[in-house]
Amino acid sequence: LGDTIAIDGTVTRLNGKTINGLATILLKQNGVNYFVDTTPIINSQLDYSYITVSNPAGKYNIDIQANDVYGNQFLFENILSLEITDKIGVTAEVDRSNVNPYEKIKVFGKAETLLKRTIELGNIKLELDKEVFKTRLGKNQAYEYEIELKGDIKAGEHTINVNIEDSLGNHGENQTTFT
Repeated sequence: LGDTIAIDGTVTRLNGKTINGLATILLKQNGVNYFVDTTPIINSQLDYSYITVSNPAGKYNIDIQANDVYGNQFLFENILSLEITDKIGVTAEVDRSNVNPYEKIKVFGKAETLLKRTIELGNIKLELDKEVFKTRLGKNQAYEYEIELKGDIKAGEHTINVNIEDSLGNHGENQTTFT
């Protein structure tokens, strides 16, 4: 989510002559029109872009219906396909694997979209034994948070769940453990 779809092309009459008109762009998911927009065709050139902000993740097909100024039209069905993903890969580590009550443990990691794009604003939620801690993704797509353990923490293995969500709705999760 958040990337730009760019569609460029040339639309001519069957005899190769240039046209002017309007193209209707139909973004379909599972055969159902999800999004419809129009763009001009000028001297046979089609140039369109769309930012995928509110689209559900999944596979899409694109139809383009070209209409010239004389009322002629042609539907290019399933001319393009794409997949929109909303996943963020996130790593999760701790600075020590063995910690005592009242001590501090540092949780850190990095996050990136599957397409290696920059995450402008990422909110990190850490969960340890039903307690929630929040921080933000910082420079270089990294995060770090220090948790002071409670005095009554039980002995044994503990899991810290790490969840991230960016301002565009992309999300990811991971976990790390300590004893």
